Amino acid sequence: MDEKINNDLLTRIENQEWKFAKTYAKTAPHEYIVDQWNIDLFKEICHLIDNDGYEEMFYGKPFRYYNIGEYKYWSCGNILNRCDVGNKYG
Repeated sequence: MDEKINNDLLTRIENQEWKFAKTYAKTAPHEYIVDQWNIDLFKEICHLIDNDGYEEMFYGKPFRYYNIGEYKYWSCGNILNRCDVGNKYG
């Protein structure tokens, strides 16, 4: 396991209710939270993405991602998204 990921973070991720993004169900299935739902978790994962993430293309546009367990995470403004690590879109 990545030394930046501790059991406390994993527990908080597991206990967080993630909403399925129905709008992208067919093209890019993923889940999300907004910062207002859990600002501390949001900030902690965004910090990992910003500082230790990697770049991957999403329909021709580069995004930064960070993998935690079986998910990869990325942010768009005040939204934090996640999907299965193996998913690649566009």
